[in-house]
Amino acid sequence: MTLHPHDPGALTSLGCNLKSQKKFSEAEQCFRKAIETAPATLEPRLELAFLLAETGGSNKSLDKLDKCPENHKQTLLWKLIRGRALLVARRPQEAINFLLECANAGFRLGRSYLWLAEAYSAMGDRKRETEARKRAKELETNLPDEFKDPETTDS
Repeated sequence: MTLHPHDPGALTSLGCNLKSQKKFSEAEQCFRKAIETAPATLEPRLELAFLLAETGGSNKSLDKLDKCPENHKQTLLWKLIRGRALLVARRPQEAINFLLECANAGFRLGRSYLWLAEAYSAMGDRKRETEARKRAKELETNLPDEFKDPETTDS
């Protein structure tokens, strides 16, 4: 693959590929370069925010999301990533609002319900956590073990 250093789509794709290989620093560089190249593009901003949230930089992630243009903040993808970043930042009640909106709109349902289950768990709401995990399992058959219901996961 030939990488065009000024193509935000190619940089974002490369960043996602690097992230999946757990090369987080290199992925972050790709996302930042894509943002620099095309500041109005949503996808690299969200991917960077998601990467930062997943690697423990939840405050940085929330800052990146807050700096997105207002029209981006109306998208379900932005709301899903925002919900995840809030969850990682240990703000589950706020996360639930964003994640429920995504789930109710039918957006990336499996992931929305998985993260809802995490948020409900963090709040000690076992009933809703179980319901969300069950719904996620119905929607996504290949769940990573960390998202499966602890009471039904084989050890």
